Order: sequence, then structure tokens, then C-alpha cells
Amino acid sequence: KVFKEGEKQIIVIVGDGDTNTLYGVVDFKNKYLVKAENADTHQPVYYFYKLFQDNMPDYDNTFHADTKDRGSWTWGYVIYDYRGYIDNMVNLKLNMLIIWNDCVPLNAKELVDYAHENGVKVIWGFSWGWGLICMETDVTELDKIKDEVIETYERDYSSLGGDGIYFQ
Repeated sequence: KVFKEGEKQIIVIVGDGDTNTLYGVVDFKNKYLVKAENADTHQPVYYFYKLFQDNMPDYDNTFHADTKDRGSWTWGYVIYDYRGYIDNMVNLKLNMLIIWNDCVPLNAKELVDYAHENGVKVIWGFSWGWGLICMETDVTELDKIKDEVIETYERDYSSLGGDGIYFQ
């Protein structure tokens, strides 16, 4: 909310918890501060209000996401700058990242920590059961695949602080 109280300009941004407050800041930045010149011509020229210098128009916005988990699936090896990727997710108010890798990334723990600091859950995807011929009725093969998935998760991913694993 933006309003004047006497001669003072006041900005109030609140949210239900740290992540939702962060989304309030994102909305304030993306919906209020940025104004397009010649918006009707779709020209990519932008300017920003100068906080507390320009006369700031009153503003009141309330937002609640209709979908609890909003995310992205990607191959892990194409994320060259995971901080920038996660920062972009925050700007889009996405809160879940599913990363598929053939092996655990060297910086996996660092990535998870940064994601969590920004309210983004990390779900790991990895290869399991690919190339096997297993019949749905062959319980022995299914148990073997299940055991391999659990072993891989416990050995490689459980200590990274992620929020789950991805199954197809």
C-alpha cells in the first residue's frame, strides 16, 4: 500500500511469512514502481518512480496465489547461473524447481540453500529404471527398481536438504 499521511509518503508491504512478504516486494517493484512510457505502442522504454522524491500516487494491492506450488522443470546442466535462475523464479513468484540430472551437481547443497533462502523448494530428478524392461506384473523387477531409487536417493541426495525426488 502507498499513501500519504500529511506530508509523508508511506509504503507498507506485508505478507504472511517471509516468502509472501518477498512476493509483496516483487509485486511492488513489478506492478507499481515500473511504469512504461508509450505503453500503448509496446516500446521497451521504462522509468521508475523516485521513491520519496516524486509524488507517489496512492496504491493498494492485495494478492493471494490460487495455486500453492508454482514451478519449473529443467535439465540441471543447462542452469549456468543458478542464483540468477532462482532470482528470476522469485520475480515470477515461482516456488518449486524440479531439476533433472544424470548425476548430483557439485554445487547441489549450495543451490538448495540459496533456493530455500528465496522460498523455492528443490525437487531432484535422476535416472532410474530407464532402459529396463519391466512388466507391471513382475513384482521382483519393481522391487529392484524401488530399491535402486531409494539407494540412490539416500546415497546421493538425502543430505542435500532438497524437498523431494521427481518420478515419471
